[in-house]
Amino acid sequence: MTTEDIQDPVPSWGSINNFVTLGGPVVSPEIDRLADRQLISETVSRYAWAFDERRKDVLTACFTETVTFAGSVAGNLDVGPFEGRATVVEWLAAFWDTQVEQRRHCVLNVVVEDLTASSANALGFLLLTAAENGAVRVVTTGFYRLRMAKQDGAWRIDHFFAGFDAGF
Repeated sequence: MTTEDIQDPVPSWGSINNFVTLGGPVVSPEIDRLADRQLISETVSRYAWAFDERRKDVLTACFTETVTFAGSVAGNLDVGPFEGRATVVEWLAAFWDTQVEQRRHCVLNVVVEDLTASSANALGFLLLTAAENGAVRVVTTGFYRLRMAKQDGAWRIDHFFAGFDAGF
């Protein structure tokens, strides 16, 4: 095998590194659990909208006070961790000063695992695009792994892991 033969990223690097665990299909969920599943997915989407529209107020509302944000680039480079809502929001918002293009965080195929009345895990694919000067490009792809907590009737992100397939 030569260096040209090495795959980067390695397919299924998220599972290989134990960043992703995925169960089988949901069997006959209770009706109130269906609403929770939808609201969890909506919080994930609101995070993406808030980041791309540079809405610190909405971004803040998506997180618990004790949120942790961490990540990895293809299992080879760690990101964070950053701890606490204020720290995470300031760290994320700091990117806005250097990102002159319009970013779009597309979170796709969201699935909810281990749902209880007050907590859940969620997974979603990331397709991150950028538009600038009339051109659109893919910035990176990857996945989000989120631990969700229900607080004051709203689902919020308590732990955010971003797995990026390539650096950017």
